[in-house]
Amino acid sequence: MLAILGWLNSCFSWLYTLFGWMLDGLLEVLNFFLYTFVDGILTIVLTFINSLNFASLLFNMATYWGLMPSQGLYLVDQLGITTGLSMLGVAYTIRVMLNFVPSIFTRI
Repeated sequence: MLAILGWLNSCFSWLYTLFGWMLDGLLEVLNFFLYTFVDGILTIVLTFINSLNFASLLFNMATYWGLMPSQGLYLVDQLGITTGLSMLGVAYTIRVMLNFVPSIFTRI
């Protein structure tokens, strides 16, 4: 009787080890594919952002701001127009990027 119980115990421990290895392998494969997918998406986004040339636009905007009289610059600074415009720009960008995410992930 003890021999049968010992054999069953060894079979179940062998199956437990086998399923543990299979689960570890499945998680490694899933991790690899998710990492590859996210890395690919981020590479595409980085390439798109790097392809945009904002240097000339920024220099032109700095020139336009520099041509304003000092009273106008003081008023713009005190009203927080630049901060407000940057907040609106970031909010609009986030909203546009959220449109690419399927609604099943954004609506809980």
